[in-house]
Amino acid sequence: MYSIYLQRGPPEYINTNMIKTIIQQYTKKIDYLFKDELELLKNIQKLFTMSDLDGINKDNSNIERG
Repeated sequence: MYSIYLQRGPPEYINTNMIKTIIQQYTKKIDYLFKDELELLKNIQKLFTMSDLDGINKDNSNIERG
């Protein structure tokens, strides 16, 4: 195990579960901070996936097979 300094405390040992918890907390904060940007990207992605480019459906149903 590695010893690290915690804020306002002596050196303590941290296990992997504590590290995972810390990462999850920061991930939630980052998701919250960038929620507007993420929503915008999702909407842009929807526009591209919903658009019917050159009359070709996503399943290529109107491409002639030959």
